[in-house]
Amino acid sequence: MVYNIVLTGVGGQGILTAAKVLGKAAMMAGYYAAVGEIHGLAQRGGSVIGFVRISENPVASTVPEGTADLLLSFEPLEAIRYINYAKKGTTFIVNEAKMVPVSANLGSTVYPPLEEIRKNLEEFGPCHMFDATALAKSLGSTIYVNSIMLGKTASVLSFLLPKEVIEKALEEVLPRDLENNLKAFDLGYQVS
Repeated sequence: MVYNIVLTGVGGQGILTAAKVLGKAAMMAGYYAAVGEIHGLAQRGGSVIGFVRISENPVASTVPEGTADLLLSFEPLEAIRYINYAKKGTTFIVNEAKMVPVSANLGSTVYPPLEEIRKNLEEFGPCHMFDATALAKSLGSTIYVNSIMLGKTASVLSFLLPKEVIEKALEEVLPRDLENNLKAFDLGYQVS
């Protein structure tokens, strides 16, 4: 058994922290976990992709294209950028808040409508698209987006990783401002 998770977004959104939480949760649940990452050219604002592979035996940290069971995207256009990792049956969790790239602001590319992005993703599998950024702002800061996204991930992965295990991993990886991170996690978990 190998369960492949691809995390995408732009630098500064907490993608690599979220990957670390999921990897730690997998190990706490008794699985092997391989966590890998690829940074774009820019630290903040550049494309970032992370990988988490949960398995019963050791595996390489990079998810092969066309094998993602879950694609967790902190920005909608990044979900499309890395659609090559999806397969039939991939589940998507997508923050619908846009971080429009410079090229779209300059007019050299067009940012597709959210419904078009959702339609493209749903050709592969179920798509949970919601505004995690607005939920984070309701807690006072966009810094809680990754905890909200992890909460939604916990609801989707309940068959593999119990909510309490992911929550405990979150506590260990993000011990500061724990009360708000746990509130954010619960908000994400409850998103329908």
